[in-house]
Amino acid sequence: MFGRARPPESFSAAKVQAVEDAARALGIEGPRWARDGATFTHRNEPRHLDLAELEARFERPDRPVPISALALAAGLRITPGPDVIADFQLMKPLLRPRILHERELSGPRRAMCRRDTFGGMLQAVAVGGESAAPLVTSQTLDRWGIDFEPLFDQACANLAAVLGPEHLHSVSAAPGVLSLLHDWETVSGAAFVLDALFPRDFAVSGVVFSVPHQNLLLAMPVSPGAGAEGLAGLVQVIYMAADSPAELLSTSVFWWRDGVATYLPMTAVEDGRSRRIHMEARGPLDELLRILGALD
Repeated sequence: MFGRARPPESFSAAKVQAVEDAARALGIEGPRWARDGATFTHRNEPRHLDLAELEARFERPDRPVPISALALAAGLRITPGPDVIADFQLMKPLLRPRILHERELSGPRRAMCRRDTFGGMLQAVAVGGESAAPLVTSQTLDRWGIDFEPLFDQACANLAAVLGPEHLHSVSAAPGVLSLLHDWETVSGAAFVLDALFPRDFAVSGVVFSVPHQNLLLAMPVSPGAGAEGLAGLVQVIYMAADSPAELLSTSVFWWRDGVATYLPMTAVEDGRSRRIHMEARGPLDELLRILGALD
């Protein structure tokens, strides 16, 4: 058991109490305070959070204990017990859609409730926007008394409410391509709410997109007659992102129209130190290239 060291003077008594209550709710030891933050012990493993992150996570110390516990759990990258998320009405605003790689089925998250989705990936529901947020399990669904489909719809509505065009940023290396970035939200799940992110004039032609990482979504609104340069730039940026240290989610490209994501097949050919991308102009890709004016 940790001794009760004094927290930094800059950390208010209310925040200290909120941290201690959150740790108790998670069933972990700590906090052991130091000048630069606090250390907690989870399953005999010490985990440290610096003061700046604790300040950010406990900016509102008056929140209900389960909400604070989720914030602390995400920072420590641990999974809270089912009792923390037992209150559905309390958790409801925190629900978020999540896209996951199949590798998760053999990891600690394999108990999640999920459905197959586009590109051979999985769709699930997280309780919180951060990538480390806990995933809803079948046991939790039973406890809440709700089916997966309406839960997923609620999660999508929640995400659509906190994302907007202001979170879309131009990609300098690829004119016409936008990246979706957010400080807290795991934006790959925004593939399910693209209709909330783009103006109505893109509703007919749709949006081409990719989710290379959990925290990156790339999108190219389909503008008739714009040419294929944007599509080529999108593919280039996807593979640049795939070469980064972040865990890869997918290098696939999809065309979203009317709420449906259609896979656009492409083949990457490695030639020494270079990479060539081949996209065969047939089926939906042929249609896309004709809309873009790249085919007669």
